Amino acid sequence: MQMENIEQIVAFVMLSLAVASVPGPTALFFLSFLPQFIDPLQGAPAVQMMILGWILVCTAFTADLLIAVSGGFLSGTLGSQPLVRKIQHRVAGTILVALGLRLAISEPK
Repeated sequence: MQMENIEQIVAFVMLSLAVASVPGPTALFFLSFLPQFIDPLQGAPAVQMMILGWILVCTAFTADLLIAVSGGFLSGTLGSQPLVRKIQHRVAGTILVALGLRLAISEPK
């Protein structure tokens, strides 16, 4: 890998960590989803909540990193082939035209 690619990956990882640590929607999700897995008889609920939260963050981070690296690899590999780019543009254009037609013929509510 080139040095600038590694720097981009590190920057992306740091940005992902910063976004994941923002307490807004993440905290609401933790407070609404995780309590069903807490058993007060198994120890302090706050500790259980922290452990489950960290497991979720680590799992999400790993999945996001895998998706980002795979997407970068596929983009570089497939994006350099003219036939693939032509097909991609045609498919994307067809989808956009179909969405535009659906919007144009839909009745307002």
